[in-house]
Amino acid sequence: MRAVSISPGQFEKIALRHKYKNYYQTPNYGIVMSKFGFDILYVGIVSNNNKLIGGALILHQEIFLNNRIGYAPRGILFDYDDEDNVEEMTKALKLYLNKQKIMLLRMDPYIPLTIRDQNGDVLNNNEQGKDFIDNIINAGFQYKGNNLFFETEKPRWESLILLNKDLREIFSEFDKRTRNKIRKAINSGIEVFIDENKDISTLYKMLNKEKPQSYYKLLIKSFGENVEIYYAKINTSLFIINSRRTYEKELEENARLTQIVQDLTRDPKERNSCLSKKMQSDKLVNIY
Repeated sequence: MRAVSISPGQFEKIALRHKYKNYYQTPNYGIVMSKFGFDILYVGIVSNNNKLIGGALILHQEIFLNNRIGYAPRGILFDYDDEDNVEEMTKALKLYLNKQKIMLLRMDPYIPLTIRDQNGDVLNNNEQGKDFIDNIINAGFQYKGNNLFFETEKPRWESLILLNKDLREIFSEFDKRTRNKIRKAINSGIEVFIDENKDISTLYKMLNKEKPQSYYKLLIKSFGENVEIYYAKINTSLFIINSRRTYEKELEENARLTQIVQDLTRDPKERNSCLSKKMQSDKLVNIY
C-alpha cells in the first residue's frame, strides 16, 4: 500500500462513493481554503493491486524551515474496518507526508457514533464506529477526545432534518404547541423566502464574525447550486391586517364581558367570573 498525489477530480470520485463523505472533503472546499493561506494536497491511497482505495484533502502551512503542519478536514476517506489495513495505510501516509515536509497531521474523521432525536435521546448506536476509532488509535494516531483544540475546527455535533415528506405530513408530525406557534407566526405576517441573489451581506450581519465575509462569498461561488440562503421577514401589510382583526375581535369580546358584569340580573358568581375575564381582556386590548 502506498500514498500518492492525485488530482482533485480523482479525489472527488473517491469522496462521492464513500459512506462517510462530507462537503469539507471536496475540491470545492479546497478551492476556498487555498484563498486563505493554505496549500492543498490531494492524497490517494493505492492498494498493492494498484487500485485507488482511499484519499484525503490535506490543508497545510509552513511553520518554520519549510516544516509544515497538515490538517485533513473530516479525516481520511478510507475503510477503517480492517485494523491491519488502517495500520498499513497510516505507514504509507507517514512516508508520503515526510517527503512533503509535513511533520504533523491532524484530522477529525466524520464517523457518527450516535444518532439522537431532537430531545437528545439516543435512537441508534454505531458500534462499528467505535471499532473504527480503536483501529485509528492502534495505527498510531493520538486520540484527543473532546479537546477544544479540535472542537474549534469543526463541530462535533451535526444536525439533520429530513424533508422528504409532504408538507402537510411534516406539519402534522410537530407537537401541538409547535403547530400553534407556526400558525401564530403566519398570522403575525412572518414569511420565509429564499434569496435568489445569494447576497451574503445581509446574512453576514447576523453571524458571529469568526470568519471574514469573503470566506462565505467564496463558499457560495465554489459550491454554486448546492448553497441556498433563506431569510425570515415580516410582511408588514399582512401583520397590520391580522393585528387589526385580532384587536377588533378582542374589543367585541371585551364589550360582551362588560355587558355581563354590568347586568345586575345575572348571577353574582357569573358576574365575578366575567369580571376576572374582562380584566384580562382589558390587558389584551391594550397589547393589541
